Amino acid sequence: MPFLDPDDFAPTGLDVRQLLVSRPSSTFFMTAKGDELDTVFIHDGDILVVDRSIEPVKGDIAVVAEDGQLAVRVINDLEQLDVWGTVAWSITQHCKR
Repeated sequence: MPFLDPDDFAPTGLDVRQLLVSRPSSTFFMTAKGDELDTVFIHDGDILVVDRSIEPVKGDIAVVAEDGQLAVRVINDLEQLDVWGTVAWSITQHCKR
């Protein structure tokens, strides 16, 4: 199989930060810990891009305050959660060597 030319797939001057961060003053990067969110394809060690300016809705993934700590949850009922920010992106490392 021939090698693919990356220039055929990536736009010129691709800036990952510009792609992931639409509101720099309200965006934070966090590392996921644990495997509770494997069902929504967020795994231990993934990088989460959290935007505090996005109002979460049912079905979103959000960082919430629980017992003095931050946790990542799928939003089912907003009234029962103290939402800190909404997960806009998650980044998974596929090659761990």
